[in-house]
This record gives sequence, structure tokens and C-alpha cells, in this order.
Amino acid sequence: MSVIWYKVWFDLWHHKIRTALAVLSIAAGVFAVGTFFGMVDEIFRGMDQAHEDVYPSHISMVLYGLVDQKTIDGLKHIRGVADIEPANRLSVQFKTRPDGAWEAGLLTMRDNYQAQRYDILPLKGGAWPQNKAMGIERQAVSYFNINVGDKLIFKMEGTDRVFAINGILRHPFTIPPTYGGPAYFFTDAKGLEHFGVPQGYFRELYIRVEPYSADYAKEVGSAIKEQLLKQGISVWLTRYQDPHKHWGRFMVDGGGFVLRILAILSLGASAVLIYNTLMALITEQTNQIGIIKAVGGHTREIFKIYPNPMMI
Repeated sequence: MSVIWYKVWFDLWHHKIRTALAVLSIAAGVFAVGTFFGMVDEIFRGMDQAHEDVYPSHISMVLYGLVDQKTIDGLKHIRGVADIEPANRLSVQFKTRPDGAWEAGLLTMRDNYQAQRYDILPLKGGAWPQNKAMGIERQAVSYFNINVGDKLIFKMEGTDRVFAINGILRHPFTIPPTYGGPAYFFTDAKGLEHFGVPQGYFRELYIRVEPYSADYAKEVGSAIKEQLLKQGISVWLTRYQDPHKHWGRFMVDGGGFVLRILAILSLGASAVLIYNTLMALITEQTNQIGIIKAVGGHTREIFKIYPNPMMI
């Protein structure tokens, strides 16, 4: 081992606290960058995987009026349409007890829950919705304190009606009630008849295009709207979504950006601490640096000890 490295190890060993602080500072900065960047990437990876697992539609349309199965079958002949799964969604009001306040809710209907094709609603507990036995979205269970077996009152024209909760489902496209979202309920075609929608009629379409691309999906969506307008049916809402990227990414992007900034600031703070330590060390060892030069030490030897000899 050369004389220079003896000096380096001597400085490190005889200034243990300073050495430990420098090592911990570097470790903290690197750990923050690795952890925060990795955590954000893992969150997005999990969101995207959950999104793909429900086999999301490329286009979802909510109509002003109702359409029957014959109309939907006609839309399937449009070029680029791979398949269409119909559904229903209604705004409802409910309360958990007669003297309670009315709460906002959305009622979703699927023709056959056990043969869903797109935007799949997995069953998390209990049984599938059937007639006056409804399902409830899992996030609404704890927020509204509603469990399987409870009975709810739904507001209707003429007289309010009571429906029982018999299952817990997961809806992949909901705003959590804790963030102001409504409670989601689920029923079948027979159950929706109580709300004035006859069996065999739908106001929501889940559409898949082939081959998929964002631009082509919009082109097919426009063709579907044109054909519906020719039949006197207007589209209230159209949503396009990437089947490989979670629809809620934009809601997490802000938090992820803040975490990345914090990681970079942490690394920057570590670098500043190391810089200050180095400057203090150079100031403290000015005499030693002079002696090294006096005995013939070159810049490259000093550079081995101090990262930037231009500071000397």
C-alpha cells in the first residue's frame, strides 16, 4: 500500500464520526432515490396489471336513450368493431334507515354476471345480484357501513322500495367514496325492471376494436356515434381507454412527481453535506497539502486524496 493510501486510511480511521456521517449521508440520498422512484414505478405497475386483469373495453358509451339487442347487433357490423357488451347504469338515491338522509348512488346492471367479457366486475363476497337482492361495491361497504344481509331503501316514483344486499363486488372504474364518489350498486335485468328499465334494453355499451390503437378507437367511436344518430339515439358520454394503462394514472402522477422531487432533494442535500465536509477537510489539511507539494507530490497524487484539486 502506498504512502498516499496510508494517509487516506489514517484520516478515515481517526475521524470515525465524520466518516460515518459522510457514509450515512451518501446512503440516505441513494436510498431515497431508489426507494421513491422504485415505489412509484411499482404503484403504476400494480395499477396497470389490475387494469388488464378486468379486460377493459377500448370504448365505453353512455346513451341518452335505450337501445335493444337488435340495434347493438347492427353496430357490430361497423368496420373495426370486435365485439360489444351491453350494460345499464342509473343514478339512484338510497338510505340505510327510514329517518336517514338520502345518499347518492349509481346502479349498474349486467345481463350475465358469470359471463362478463369487458370491464369485468369480480365477486368479492356473497352471491351475484339477483332481482331484489343487490350487490354493493367493496369500497362502499366500510364507508357507508353496509354489509351483506342489510336492507336499503331506494327512492322511486310513487313509493320507495326496499332491496337487500347479498354480495360484494369490485368495480374497476370508481371514484372512492372517501374522495366524494357515490356508492355503487349492482343488479340484474330483472332487478332493473323495478327502476323502470325493461329487460332487453340498454343505455351503456362496452366496445372493443380490432386492431387496437388510440387513433383507430376514436375513428370507430365516431362511426358508432354516426350510426346511432341516424337512428335518433344520442351519445351522452364517450370514454376511450388504453387497455394497458390504468385510467387513474393521472390521479397518482401528482403524488409520484412529488415523491421523485423529494428523492432528488434528499440526494442533493446529501451532496451538499459531502461538499461541505470536503471543504472543511481541505481547509483543515492545507498544511499537509503544502507538504505533499513540497516533497514533490504532483496534482494526480493530490487528486487521489481530494476529489477536486482545483479547490486547493
